[in-house]
Amino acid sequence: NQKKIIEDTSATLAEKDRALDEERAKCTEAEKYNSVMQQQLEEAKQADPSKKSEKKKKSDISAVAQPTKITREQALVAAQKCIDERNSEGLQDILNSQPMIEARDEQGNTLLHYAVNSKKPSLTIVTLLDDNQISITALNNEGEPAVFSTIKNGHDKISFHLLKNEHRLKNSVDKEGNTVLHMAAAVGREAIITYLLQQTNKSINLAEQANKSGQTAIFAAVSAQQNKSFEL
Repeated sequence: NQKKIIEDTSATLAEKDRALDEERAKCTEAEKYNSVMQQQLEEAKQADPSKKSEKKKKSDISAVAQPTKITREQALVAAQKCIDERNSEGLQDILNSQPMIEARDEQGNTLLHYAVNSKKPSLTIVTLLDDNQISITALNNEGEPAVFSTIKNGHDKISFHLLKNEHRLKNSVDKEGNTVLHMAAAVGREAIITYLLQQTNKSINLAEQANKSGQTAIFAAVSAQQNKSFEL
């Protein structure tokens, strides 16, 4: 028993160390990004023609170094840090300066996936990303759109925002063939289930649609012992 306790404790400490290393890496990349942005602002001020004569202006422009380009990876890390801090203004600045529509992390997550899986998901941040054309239907490496996470974690307001703004989400399936209705039924999200079943005649097919294991959403609800979902 003592050996197992020591092993569990070591594993926990190792996980915490890994999480700290990831946070340090994010901070470092964000600092690099901020430094580059500050440098570009300073260079822009130095090259301001209103403060120099024409002759001196030409000399100054030739002397100003070319702005350092920010990589998509650096911008992605900086954007993730803004999401963690719920800094919508900083996030918008990054989205204005760097195209992030196709940006993904190693797990295939877009900024929207990252936002809905953060510690405190924000509808304001999600709406901002949606307004900046970060795809609602994009799938990560697990074949899941961001709405799967919001349903699993009970963030109903965000789930409704995504479902109402992109009707194709109802037909999204993960690698196991599970639909949003499967997901909602399995975790007992009654409001989401009711909404999905009220949507056009296609919802009838959705209720009957089986995953790769041959299970319908009703079966998923029964398997998870979600009696209210089954009744719906």
